Amino acid sequence: MILTGVALTDYGVYRGRNEIDLSCTADRPVVLIGGLNGAGKTTLFEAVRLCLYGAGGAPAAAGGAGRRPGGGGGGKGGRAAYEEMLSRRVHRNGRGEAGGGRTSVSVAFRFFHAGREEEYSVTRSWRAAPAGEGGVDERLEVGRRGPGGGGFAPLDDVERPHWQEFIEGIIPRGIMQLFFFDGEKVARMAGGEEGIGGGGSGASGEAIRESFGALLGLEQVEQLRADLEVNLARNLTGGGAALRGEFERTKAEKAESGRSTEQLRERLAQKMTEIDAVHAQTEAVEAKISGLGGGFAARREEARAGLAAARAEHEAACQRLRDMCDGALPFSLVPARLARLREGILEDQEAQRRRAGREMLRAGLGRAASMLDAGRFRRGAGLDAGGAERAARLVESVAGEVMGGGGEDAAEPPMGLSQSQAAGLLRTIDEANSPSTIEGLAEHAGAAASSAERIAGLESSLARAPRDDEIGPLVSEAGRLREKKGRLGEEAAHIEQQIASGVALRHHLDSKLRDIVSRIYKSEGSERGVELTRRVQGVLEEYA
Repeated sequence: MILTGVALTDYGVYRGRNEIDLSCTADRPVVLIGGLNGAGKTTLFEAVRLCLYGAGGAPAAAGGAGRRPGGGGGGKGGRAAYEEMLSRRVHRNGRGEAGGGRTSVSVAFRFFHAGREEEYSVTRSWRAAPAGEGGVDERLEVGRRGPGGGGFAPLDDVERPHWQEFIEGIIPRGIMQLFFFDGEKVARMAGGEEGIGGGGSGASGEAIRESFGALLGLEQVEQLRADLEVNLARNLTGGGAALRGEFERTKAEKAESGRSTEQLRERLAQKMTEIDAVHAQTEAVEAKISGLGGGFAARREEARAGLAAARAEHEAACQRLRDMCDGALPFSLVPARLARLREGILEDQEAQRRRAGREMLRAGLGRAASMLDAGRFRRGAGLDAGGAERAARLVESVAGEVMGGGGEDAAEPPMGLSQSQAAGLLRTIDEANSPSTIEGLAEHAGAAASSAERIAGLESSLARAPRDDEIGPLVSEAGRLREKKGRLGEEAAHIEQQIASGVALRHHLDSKLRDIVSRIYKSEGSERGVELTRRVQGVLEEYA
């Protein structure tokens, strides 16, 4: 069998109709379905088994393993548990209300037999029965695609009441267990928690062992061996009477062990039903918590700390911007004026240097004229009074020509800046024209805008977060339900251990019965029937 498609309508977490194409090609031979916990992977997996086998493929919580709806299997209690499970699988909205239509699961698959390929579809649907009738209205539809293709037509060569037997005939449930299991079961098998052929532990290992028995047709062989053992014990005479009594007691002990194990399985099914109910209640409460913003409420303190950090970062960025505005940044808005100011400062500094030089020259010439006017210079130079006067006038004339007539000297410099003031202004102009100033402005402004955006988002989230008095009771209720679910899980695990012990006891009693039969073979007074039985038992043992 090769699955080609699955469709679920209002089943479990799947709302409306959901179709999944499972067809593969040679270059794309694998379909991988993944998702978080609760996304519906296990629900999809269980839906396929439920569609094919009904109560026989339902989860253990339905208490219907091995029973068939409408097929004569199972008692009233098993049917009631199965219908209760179907009711729980109906999709419900956020208010816990189910839709008015039918819930259904459809599986399409290809089946190869005797070198021929056929394609089938199986659809199982249900909804609550009309008022007054009680129970669940369940329907099974089986279709087969015609040789010319097209859609699926109802199976016409098998009567409708026998459609379930037809499905189980081509795909036995026991064989299905060998090829259809989820990743969690694979992990348990890899870890030694599951086994094959008696190598595993618990009910799951036994189920796999029985699957191989169904695959190889050993069920009839085991039944024949048991019948031969009973026939041999019943026909013993003389010295074999004691062995017959021991055989009957062991047989009765095995039957009692089987009944006890079956009761334990029913208890386990009831416990799993309780776990399912508590799980549904937990999901409903967690949905309410999520609707109130419970996820954010759990991170409220983290958000408050983040808000404080964002505010501190925003204030630091704004302070850096203020510091830039107190410095050279405003001047960068008028680069043309800064250029003219720089030229004016440089010209002013040059004018001050020329003025200082002329003043020094004027002072020197004045001292020279005074020396010429002095009698000491005239006597030393051998000049008379008229000659000294002419020399003094000559010096004054030269000084006037050098100083340019004194008009420029009389004017004040354009700015009158000191050397330190001019140097400071030039540094400010260079800083305002520097590319790093604009880059720093963009960096600090971006940091301020980013932190302001984070502040707005965190403040909005904190405002939407529910109050503790709103969400507190729901969180407590969810915790209580999770604790209850854990306790029920421990009880279910304990029952599973008891079932595993019962299965081990049954194997021990089977071995003991075989030992008794072996002793019967050796007992005195065995007739030809005993010999024939021994030979047949040997053949069956070798075959198995």
